[in-house]
Amino acid sequence: MFEKSPFDTLLTEEQAALRLGINLLTIRRYRKQGKLGFITIQGRIRFRLAEIQRFEESGGEPNFKGHDR
Repeated sequence: MFEKSPFDTLLTEEQAALRLGINLLTIRRYRKQGKLGFITIQGRIRFRLAEIQRFEESGGEPNFKGHDR
């Protein structure tokens, strides 16, 4: 498990999709399938940059499942 810092860089769905080179529907599907961890801040979905980087490095394999609060 990785340390969570209050200073983690957070990405929107659009930013994360662009970073991964996939479309918005795909990133939403990955999120719903538990392939990408995410957080919700005031009802808005965000992805930690560190999680996106790990996803890239693993070739798209999930690192943890579901919603991280």
